[in-house]
Amino acid sequence: MSLARVDEPTRRVLLASLGAAAFILSLGALDPLTRGAVDLPALMPPFGASTVIVFFAPDTAAGRAWNVVVGHLGSAMVATAVIMLLPQMSVVQQSSIAVAGAGVWMVLSKSVHPP
Repeated sequence: MSLARVDEPTRRVLLASLGAAAFILSLGALDPLTRGAVDLPALMPPFGASTVIVFFAPDTAAGRAWNVVVGHLGSAMVATAVIMLLPQMSVVQQSSIAVAGAGVWMVLSKSVHPP
């Protein structure tokens, strides 16, 4: 059942809160397991923002599964490509190119999703 179909506001907010908390707790539990494989935290700001959108505004375009999954995965691939192809650049330069590239990716794939 989608939260978008829950009409009663108090129930919808309660369910959204529980879902968001459970998701972030799950990421927190996975964090120690992924640290050995990659040197990046599983808990990062974009996932918090995405969780709020998905659970509290599921009826918006940004809350669609396609936008969340394809937007995040494609943006991560763009950022990885920038780091691998342009290692001599500063982090600021890499970040600016990665953000611009992620934006282009999300527009082309119709998966625009903040942040």
